Amino acid sequence: MLAIAHRKEPMRESLGRLHIIPVTLSYQYDACDTLKAQELYLREKEGGFQKDEGSDIRSIVTGMMGEKGAVHVAFGEELELDSDEPEKIATAIDAQILANYRLQDINYLALQRLLAAGKLTETETLKASDILADWQAKADDLLAFEHRLNGVAAELHPYWLRSYANSALLKA
Repeated sequence: MLAIAHRKEPMRESLGRLHIIPVTLSYQYDACDTLKAQELYLREKEGGFQKDEGSDIRSIVTGMMGEKGAVHVAFGEELELDSDEPEKIATAIDAQILANYRLQDINYLALQRLLAAGKLTETETLKASDILADWQAKADDLLAFEHRLNGVAAELHPYWLRSYANSALLKA
């Protein structure tokens, strides 16, 4: 989309003029965590999720106005584009975003909970053990985590936990 005005030029040239710097926003809480868990639950249990007319607007408003807790903003380095392939450009952006993503205690707590429940694959279990080896939960973070999790319907817990744990697994 950013390169459409100069679509006859190589993508690295048209995007290079924009001096793109990836920005990473890391939130303590995902304001849409329960909405996402519910959608994943319905997709798995009922074979699909049907949005109603106001679903997207509700998600946008919830995402903008909902509780986020601590927020971390990190600016990456200007992209050095050496390819015209959109996938390679996207991979370069993703790599910077992931490198600058700040994990929060909720990510570790969710991972710890899934590990204890045996809900991780063998590979994820090995990663989780390494990730959690030097991490210690703070009492107030544990209480906040439990309070937030208890506000979610029990059948959504695995999906809710997975959404937070995935960040830690991806970053490992």
